[in-house]
Amino acid sequence: MSAAYLWSHSTQTEDLKPHLEQPSSSAREVDVLPAADALKKAVVERTQLAHQASISAQQLFEVSFAADTYGCAQRLQFVASSRDSLHQATQFKSQFEADARFNGLDICLNEVALVHEEDLSCNNKTSQGAYLQRINCTLDSFVQVTNAPHFTHLVVFAAQGKAYVQRGVMYLDEQDSYSVFIHELAHFANFVDEYALNPALARQFCHQSSSASPNLILSSEKLSGLNGNYESSSTCASLGIKSYKPSAKLTFMEFHDVAYIPDNYLQMWELELSRQHGQIAFAHQMLYLANKKGNQSLIAHWQAIADGT
Repeated sequence: MSAAYLWSHSTQTEDLKPHLEQPSSSAREVDVLPAADALKKAVVERTQLAHQASISAQQLFEVSFAADTYGCAQRLQFVASSRDSLHQATQFKSQFEADARFNGLDICLNEVALVHEEDLSCNNKTSQGAYLQRINCTLDSFVQVTNAPHFTHLVVFAAQGKAYVQRGVMYLDEQDSYSVFIHELAHFANFVDEYALNPALARQFCHQSSSASPNLILSSEKLSGLNGNYESSSTCASLGIKSYKPSAKLTFMEFHDVAYIPDNYLQMWELELSRQHGQIAFAHQMLYLANKKGNQSLIAHWQAIADGT
């Protein structure tokens, strides 16, 4: 359900850094290469990326960029809109695959693809020339493709704009850090922000009947089983609704540059992934775009993929 909604990372972290909790022991210690080796590795990677050809949206669907055939609960396809974002996406992929915190999560990453800029159609300006806060990519060329995707989720690396997730598609810009990617990745598993949501978004999450977020507790009756390992959260504050999170410390869902991901969050993440196995969340965004176009053949195509038929 919550895959249809929007999330964006908090911009309030700088003022609160002196007060943040220290990362838990589960946070990975980053291995530091000798300076000369690291520089050589970076030069080789840059040279390889500089010669990578861009492809069309059609080609992205025709050829599998998967390095294996394992049926992951989530298979992410990184697509870059420029050489700079290609380098960023490649770095994020390497970091994630080496990040021991996520070894237990059934998430696979395809090889990064450089896609024609016109096929992504990213623009952070209105027709009047004003800048938009969020990244805006129409993905028109993607919705026209009638092949089935070789991935469940799409991650778009664009030039500029605010990061967010919408219906199986994540948008990041060139200024976003790896921690922003991890924060947004948790939204793919229905985790909700632990800072105050705006009222419109809060109305979608902050009611007992509609809440499906593993880190959002709306009933005080559910707190007894947490043995004190909980704290009030700001998620529903804009509606004046009391909410809790299943952690007594600040987590990465409140401030993306907090490295702390509680063990119980990772366990809930695993459970959410098991529930999503076989679902292609990306198809729901394509179905939404097809409905906007009113194209019945495309609607039928993406509906069938979304339904798994």
